[in-house]
Amino acid sequence: MKATSKRLFLLVEPSDHESGHESGRDLAAADAPIAWLDPDSGARGAGPLATLPAARELWLALPSARVLLTEVALSRRALRRLGGALANALEDQLMADPAQVHAVIADGTGASDGHTPVAAVDRAWLRALLERYAGLGLHPAGALPACLLTRRPDDAWAVTWTTAGGDARTGANAGFGLDADGDATTPPAALRLALADARRRGNPPARVVVDAGAEAFDAEAWTAALDLPVTAETLAIDPAVPTLNLLRGDFAPRGAGAARLRGLAHYRLAAGLAAVALAAHVGASVLDWARLSAERKQLRADMTQTFRQVFPQAAVVDPVLQMRRQLADLRRTRGLPDAGDFLPMLAAAGLVDGIASQLDYENGRLSWRLGAAGAELGDTLERTRLTLAEQGYRLRVESDPQAGVTLILERATP
Repeated sequence: MKATSKRLFLLVEPSDHESGHESGRDLAAADAPIAWLDPDSGARGAGPLATLPAARELWLALPSARVLLTEVALSRRALRRLGGALANALEDQLMADPAQVHAVIADGTGASDGHTPVAAVDRAWLRALLERYAGLGLHPAGALPACLLTRRPDDAWAVTWTTAGGDARTGANAGFGLDADGDATTPPAALRLALADARRRGNPPARVVVDAGAEAFDAEAWTAALDLPVTAETLAIDPAVPTLNLLRGDFAPRGAGAARLRGLAHYRLAAGLAAVALAAHVGASVLDWARLSAERKQLRADMTQTFRQVFPQAAVVDPVLQMRRQLADLRRTRGLPDAGDFLPMLAAAGLVDGIASQLDYENGRLSWRLGAAGAELGDTLERTRLTLAEQGYRLRVESDPQAGVTLILERATP
């Protein structure tokens, strides 16, 4: 007799979730195979509902594009006090009303920098999906984005990719979905943008591991495009118990017994009282934060709309960064220099007095030494810094008793 698995993951396909529970595939039909993964044995397969392997717990692997994985600079204790209002802490990262979003925090101690992993999903969509599975007699114990199914090497990002799309896992509870805009020689735009953001934050991976299955895949071309080592490997399913489960709070399984439900009710009451006390304590500061958050949300929505109007074919991840890059590409296409190119930066550096030596330029970063005489510039250097800031540049000064003064000129971050 075949042993019963501890957990079985059912892969929710795009055709299963876009139309909610009113239409889409008939999962109960004999010709509607359901893809599944067994993390204990590493087995995977697909078949009709009646042929699913036996398991103690059933989990749903949701499309990564449907789930926001992020971090919040609040302690785990403070987030738990928010209770059902947790989505409000993500307001500046959401494109929807926080009241329409279901958010949970991951188990564990969180990151060493004080940031706590949080996941968010559309509340109505998740409810409709669970109702559809309940109609089939399936009551999942948990749900997580599909990008967290793959085991990730400690020093790498793990990418599962095909020309139809894919997933990228960047941390224990971090990752995102990939659109179908890449090919064998060109990485998807979302991967390139995420890597650029990681470099700006100072925490890029050492390499990227790609499981392309049977797809044609050129690791050398991706390495050149990403400026990072890319290797093709077969990625295994992560056998560890998930530390992130979207089926909590209002979506917790109902079969846990009356005692669990009573405990949950007490927890919600305590969380509600803590939220009221916190709101009274913060007072005017909370109102001001809410106003600024609303303004930021509106500005981001306006920037996203503008970008989509100008570049309707591009997927929007970071409208500010993408607009800068698209404009830079257009300038280069028409033979016009970009502010981050060598010659414009060299012209801007000419505003600084002194004789330069050891001039270096790389990836929009120009540096040069002024020697010991640079220490005598004083107020002149500060006025030059302000002038360059008005032109969109940032000037940094590094002093060394032996080497003298080194100046570094970069594009200012918006």
